[in-house]
Amino acid sequence: MNSWKDFAQLAAYLVQNADASGTPEAARRSAVSRMYYAAFCLLRDHAQAHWNFEATEHSADHARLRDLLRKRNQRELVSSMSDLQVWREMCDYRLTADGLETLYEKAEKEAQEIFDYLDRCQGK
Repeated sequence: MNSWKDFAQLAAYLVQNADASGTPEAARRSAVSRMYYAAFCLLRDHAQAHWNFEATEHSADHARLRDLLRKRNQRELVSSMSDLQVWREMCDYRLTADGLETLYEKAEKEAQEIFDYLDRCQGK
């Protein structure tokens, strides 16, 4: 895998081609989910490399990562990850999800804030 950001690129592709896909709702739902996944995996890997986070590769890692961010006083990251997770769960588990087009835009914005933070940490 080149980068977890590949999932963000896939999300953008899904949204750009949602109407032509024949399954626009599924494409938009999947895009929100993939955007969360990209942000989570990049932030998890950063936490492992720099903050001694020990991933267990279980679902508990999602809450454990947010707890670590809280302890490190990273309020903006906690907020972004919390919003992204709520939206991902809405898209993955709810029968109806209103406003999918704007929901993806919100997810993309929050994920980009995380990507920008990580780029700054790496001096890019």
